[in-house]
Amino acid sequence: MTDMPHRQSSLVRPGALALLLVLSIGHAASAGDLRARLDRAQVYEGDNLTLTIEADGLNRRGQPELGALAADFDVLRTSLSSETRIINGQRSDATQWHILLAPKHTGEIQIPPIRIGEDHTEALTLRVDKVPQDARGGPGDDLYVEVEPGTGTDKIVVQQQVPLVVRLYSALPLVGGGLSEPRADGATLERLGEDTQYKTTRNGREYQVIERRYSLSPERSGELHIPPVVFEGEVQADPSGRGPFDDTDLDRLFQDPLLERMFDGGLLRRGFSMFERGKTVRAQSQALTLSVAASPKGFGGEHWLPAQALSIADSWSAGPPSLRVGEPVTRELTLTARGLSGTQIPRIEIPVPTGVRAYPEKTESESRTDGATLYGISRQRITLIPTARSEVVFPEIRVPWWDTGAQQERVAVVPAMTLPVEAAAGGAPSPQETPASSVAPTAPAPTTTAQSQEVSPGPGARTPASAGSAFGVEWQRWLALAAAGLLLAVAAGWLWWRRARGRAHADPAPGRTPVLRTSELRQRLQQACRADDPTAAAEALLDWARVAWPDDAPTNLGAIATRLGSSLESAGGQASTQIHALEQALYAPGGGDWQGETLWQAMKEGLGRAPEGDKIASPDLAPLYPTRSAASKA
Repeated sequence: MTDMPHRQSSLVRPGALALLLVLSIGHAASAGDLRARLDRAQVYEGDNLTLTIEADGLNRRGQPELGALAADFDVLRTSLSSETRIINGQRSDATQWHILLAPKHTGEIQIPPIRIGEDHTEALTLRVDKVPQDARGGPGDDLYVEVEPGTGTDKIVVQQQVPLVVRLYSALPLVGGGLSEPRADGATLERLGEDTQYKTTRNGREYQVIERRYSLSPERSGELHIPPVVFEGEVQADPSGRGPFDDTDLDRLFQDPLLERMFDGGLLRRGFSMFERGKTVRAQSQALTLSVAASPKGFGGEHWLPAQALSIADSWSAGPPSLRVGEPVTRELTLTARGLSGTQIPRIEIPVPTGVRAYPEKTESESRTDGATLYGISRQRITLIPTARSEVVFPEIRVPWWDTGAQQERVAVVPAMTLPVEAAAGGAPSPQETPASSVAPTAPAPTTTAQSQEVSPGPGARTPASAGSAFGVEWQRWLALAAAGLLLAVAAGWLWWRRARGRAHADPAPGRTPVLRTSELRQRLQQACRADDPTAAAEALLDWARVAWPDDAPTNLGAIATRLGSSLESAGGQASTQIHALEQALYAPGGGDWQGETLWQAMKEGLGRAPEGDKIASPDLAPLYPTRSAASKA
């Protein structure tokens, strides 16, 4: 490459580097384990990248031993930084080495552990690819744009998270402009992390690169078309920065002795360049077409879960609880999926054995990213109360999922568990038993022969203890009635306020979010079912669910089916079956013709009671299933 002599001359010799590091450290504290990371795990031939090594505490170990990198990299520059923080009176120190590297060859490169003193980092892996040649515009041009699917996208299945990378290359300084977002009908797109900026060399020219990463999730099988990504903006017309004057005028001006004494020549030259207008430019990438496969016919799971990895953590596995009759315990299951958003992970069925009452809590979902990959996390908590003294068997929990890397079905398993249930503390009756003091005098509780022999008072006599117990029960009844009356009054006031608020917003002002009523959504679902339109029916169901459950709106059809199946009985079960049939018609291979009348008959009674004036709340992340509104925004 043409700039290699310059690079070699800028290298810092190991001895000089050690001296600089030692002189730059004034004092030191204890240091923790070393950590290493790359700013990118995949680069192209000619790219530079930064290796960062971080240690807790101020450095006393010395300098990194970089000799192991010489076979695969040119070490261009090394810098050292330290940081001290004081939070709530607690001081913490950190030291970081930033090492700028230039790979010497393409392929997969293993970065060995880097030793500093007696400690060393973990090994890292980097992939160096050849520069793509299919972008519209390319190396050698002043400006061009690349859009590239991430690694492992040779075979894509529906709902799989596909990495998408957009890069803007500019050989001239950018004055301003805008880069459009990728868009695709029939897919949702989520941006990952912040922009990354770096320099690289293409065909002997140095480029400033702006890189953005996205996660693309196809919502249906078939071909997925991604139009070109466009940049429109301005670049500096004259990269020399001489401004509107020609070379002769500028040279004569800067050689004037009076001006040389009054002003710095470089500052004056830059001042003239401020008046220079930028050159308008436009660049666009090649369009992309991806082939998306349907979910395999033999998949055995109730919910389609394509992921790079999926695991379940059970709070009981590490420390099983001690069960006692009448005492509640909480079990928590955490599902973590690499390559799925939190909203794509459905609520799983937690089997409850006989002799135990179950009270499930609201599912918590979130999505995280490391800048390159999406991670979905779903937490389910359930409170369990044993009702009888016995051994309780909690069945095995199985969650089938599809491994997008190996292209095969796998199953995440929580093993079965058997736990003993002890008697209630203090001999208290179990929840299934009725206290003797609450039974009417005309129907005394049955006793065994041994118990009747121990009763000393005559028939009909009441002991002081039994009288006090009866008084306590009566007092508890009155207290419960008063609390129930207060709750009813509060609920009635809240409903009146919500209805008044809904009437006040019945006709929204221009520009405000329109209010959708249950009657309108019900009519939309009926029309979609009568027209046998599965896409419109899915859209109407999702909108209706956001109104019916504004505080915990499901984001996919499977979640609606699960909600109905758990909240209703016979009608809910029929509705849940029909919603699963709609889901199969939309996404399963060979779904066939869908007849909507059966779904309408199951759903015409509604999803449940919901405030009439509720607005549809926009979810934090894009919904899993296709809606026309989402497609139009994309």
